[in-house]
Amino acid sequence: MKLFLSQKANILSEDPQEKLSKLIEVFAQYVRAPQRDIVQINNVSSADCQALRISQVPLLLKSTGNEGEEPVKCSNTMTIMIEIAKGAYLEDVLFASAKSKERQEILSFIELAQRMPTEELVKHVNEHLAMKMFLVGSNITAADIITCLYVAPYFKELMDFQKIALCHAFRWIDHVQHLPGFDDLI
Repeated sequence: MKLFLSQKANILSEDPQEKLSKLIEVFAQYVRAPQRDIVQINNVSSADCQALRISQVPLLLKSTGNEGEEPVKCSNTMTIMIEIAKGAYLEDVLFASAKSKERQEILSFIELAQRMPTEELVKHVNEHLAMKMFLVGSNITAADIITCLYVAPYFKELMDFQKIALCHAFRWIDHVQHLPGFDDLI
C-alpha cells in the first residue's frame, strides 16, 4: 500500500488535509506500518499532487493483486486507518469486529473528535471516563489514539489546577501518551 500525505501535516493546522494527514501518519506509526512494510508513506507538496494527479490527501493506494489492474484509491480517513490496521493484523484490536457495537462506538468517538470543538470534546471525554480506563472497551482502540491526538495540544496549554478539574481526561491522556509506541509520537 502507498499512502500519500500532506508534506505540511500538522494536528494544529486549520487545513483539513494537513490535520488528517497528521492523524493518519501517527496512526500508521503507532501500529508500526512503515517499519513492517505494510505501507509506504509519501509526504507530498501541492506541486507533487498536481504532478501525480492526486486530487486530495490523505490518499491510500492499495493494489488489487491482479496484474495490470489499477490500484484502489481511498481518501476516507476511517477507511484508510482500517486498511492499515488490517495490514498490521490489528483491525479487531483497534476497531473491534466489523459488525459489533464496539466498532460503532469507536467510529462515533473518532467522528466526535473530528467535529466537536476541543474544549467541548475534553469535557465530554472527562465525563465519559469517570469509571473507565479507555474510551471504548478495556484496551486501547483507534478512538483513544485519534481522540488523544485532538486533545493533547489543548492539555499542553492548561495550568495544573485546570488539569486537576479534568482529572479523568487528564489520567486517560497521561496513560495513553505513555503507552509503548505512542510516547514519542505526540
